[in-house]
Amino acid sequence: STEDAKLGGVDGKKFTYTAKMADGQYNFICIAVVRNDYVYYMLYTSTPEKYEAHLETLDEVVSYFEFKD
Repeated sequence: STEDAKLGGVDGKKFTYTAKMADGQYNFICIAVVRNDYVYYMLYTSTPEKYEAHLETLDEVVSYFEFKD
């Protein structure tokens, strides 16, 4: 899925998806923004069994993230 998001006060997108890789299935959250002609992204990866366990921490990290000029 795709939804609007912010990273460091910059508007961007949040992509949530699953993928099968060599040894199993993984869940991903990628928050991406464009700032000063550069693409920045933060990626969270987890197995389905542990996915929910760290979502609150991810939200905290995203909310505290800031760009330095």
